[in-house]
Amino acid sequence: MGDAATPAPVVRLSGALSLTAISVEGIDRRAEARRLAVPVARLIFTVTASALGDGDSVLRLSFPRPGERALLRVVCRRGTRVTVHRLRVDDQTVTADLPAMTTGEIAVLSLLRFPTVIAAAAFGRVPLPGAGQMPPRLPLPRPDRIGGLRSAPPPGVPDGDGLEMPRFLEPPEEAAPAPVEMAPPEEAFESAPPPVPVPPAPHTETPQTPVREPAHIDAEVPASIPVEREVPLVVRLSRDRLEATPGRARDDAVIPVDPTRPVIVTVALRGIRLAEGAHRTRRLRLPDAGAAPATATFRLIGVDAGEADVSVIVRQEPVELPLATLRLRPTVTAQGSADAAPLVAATAASARPAQVAELPTLRVDEELAGGRSVLHIAAVIGQERAEGRVEIGDKAAFVDRVYARLQGIASRVEAIRDAETRRAETERLVRRYGQALADSLLGPDVRALLWRHRAEVTSLLLQTSAEIDLPWEVVHLRPPEGEDDGRTHFLADLGLLRWVYDTARPRRIAVHSAVALCPEYEDKSLRLARTAEEVAALRTHLAGDPVSPIGVPEVRSCVQNGFDLLHFAGHGRWSDAEPIGQQLLLAAFSPGAAEGVYADRDVRADLTTASRASHAPLVFLSACDVGRLRSGATGTGGFAEAFLRGGAGAFIGCGWAVRDDVASEFVRVFYDAAFGADLDLAAATRQARDAARRAGDLSGLAYAVFADPRTHLTTT
Repeated sequence: MGDAATPAPVVRLSGALSLTAISVEGIDRRAEARRLAVPVARLIFTVTASALGDGDSVLRLSFPRPGERALLRVVCRRGTRVTVHRLRVDDQTVTADLPAMTTGEIAVLSLLRFPTVIAAAAFGRVPLPGAGQMPPRLPLPRPDRIGGLRSAPPPGVPDGDGLEMPRFLEPPEEAAPAPVEMAPPEEAFESAPPPVPVPPAPHTETPQTPVREPAHIDAEVPASIPVEREVPLVVRLSRDRLEATPGRARDDAVIPVDPTRPVIVTVALRGIRLAEGAHRTRRLRLPDAGAAPATATFRLIGVDAGEADVSVIVRQEPVELPLATLRLRPTVTAQGSADAAPLVAATAASARPAQVAELPTLRVDEELAGGRSVLHIAAVIGQERAEGRVEIGDKAAFVDRVYARLQGIASRVEAIRDAETRRAETERLVRRYGQALADSLLGPDVRALLWRHRAEVTSLLLQTSAEIDLPWEVVHLRPPEGEDDGRTHFLADLGLLRWVYDTARPRRIAVHSAVALCPEYEDKSLRLARTAEEVAALRTHLAGDPVSPIGVPEVRSCVQNGFDLLHFAGHGRWSDAEPIGQQLLLAAFSPGAAEGVYADRDVRADLTTASRASHAPLVFLSACDVGRLRSGATGTGGFAEAFLRGGAGAFIGCGWAVRDDVASEFVRVFYDAAFGADLDLAAATRQARDAARRAGDLSGLAYAVFADPRTHLTTT
């Protein structure tokens, strides 16, 4: 126990184990109780020795249920050390004295209630220690055992040797949520609080680099899915080559797998939903050579007629960066047509760059069907991880209200003449709204993790399956009560860049051929005074002048022939005519005319097989409202998605209307930093955002950048 000056912290639990009423003295904690499908109750929580003594305090777990002590066991995990403890009675309080903790150390506790005394005594198949005794050191259990603790076994310790935790402690797989309506935001967001996830253990890598072995993985789904008909999505994992099944939409990849860890497979859907009770995440073990493939089956139901999108995201913890992303494009049909949908070639990487995998990460996986969106969010910084989930409901209305609100703020501050006053008022209003976005989208655990590390994170990578239309750069961390440091903490301030899973990830973009579009509009009301400065800023860093097409045929020819960099400085808009999409307005455009527009659907047609294979270019669209995708069932609208899916290695676009002079400054600083100072895209983006913010405008937050943060631009 601790000395008199530093009493041992106590975790007190009241009521049944299915409740989460926990009072804590002297420690930080997170907790949740969950009833499993088997007759054992589990309460798992993480404690940090932030207020303990100098290593001599003993953590005491107690709760007033003395009559049940024989049914209870406590599993304590600290790093690779796992200990099991009985409970004892002291003054009508059941207590477990756990190992001493040093300042800053983290322990994960699982409190288990068994249905019978025999089951409790048989737990682990070894004699349990008496009250107050320390059990022998135990090897780490299998990664998929004990409440989500998923670290690899220590080197040289066979999996399952010693005290093996029973299979019924395996955490339940994540099931498909029931849809819950979420109102679009006004000043702030209102939503039913999402269920609190079981807090996972901090990730602990073994000192030894894991040995990875090549494995084959594929995913297959019927090429045609009738509306409201259940069909299987089958994912297979094998050491041997997998053969395609005729009549199925399929994608496959070869991935490097650590055979000691499970392979985690998650589906992200557009135009399709999971059947009720089906799981969106499954775990597979790599089988032996010659053995039957490990198989996971997901039950899908078609929702929106047309081409759907099924992304199968393959990971191995603790790294969030996928090993592979398999993408299928089946057709959802009202009549059940048997016509096969076109397949998308596998674009999954066979290896992950270690530097990117270790970056602070915000992962956003989206399910979108019937216009309703569910976001599954995880944040990983170092060895810490937090998760959240939010149900948006009508996403199109939600997103439109968000951008309308931001546009309203821009209009409100536009009339302020004094630059410093305008800057301060802009920052105040956007910060307040950004905090409302954070409260709605991130969840308490994710917000808390990001807040704790706000000062050290300078490059935050948002990895996503397809969510590219929310303004994540504007999301602002809300300080806990009494901890406001007086600074801004937009995700853009944390160096936010985005990456869509199955898109290119070059570390170097060599710019030899550039295309620069700066329309001189025939309609004088459309002319912009400062856009020519953007092209001039680019030209200073190139060996030769960029190609400057004027009309639609010339633009299409440039895209078809391939390029290393495309810069557009002008007007953009959303088209309300079917099919809904984005358009760049060229010189011949005038309101009410159909001529002089280059649309996102033109990009899909013009990115030929040859241009896709030979280029992973930078696309910079410095035009209003073209940096985001307007939500749709299949996610086929918008320049960002069109260029990224078409092979672009980096994409930059504006999410809303920006001031001409501030946009010009953003572009100049970005190219000077990327080309002139040889900074990577993360650092160049930070400098450009800072320059725009000094002008007292929202433009620094308006630019969404999709790229590997470590990518460099060169002219050699």
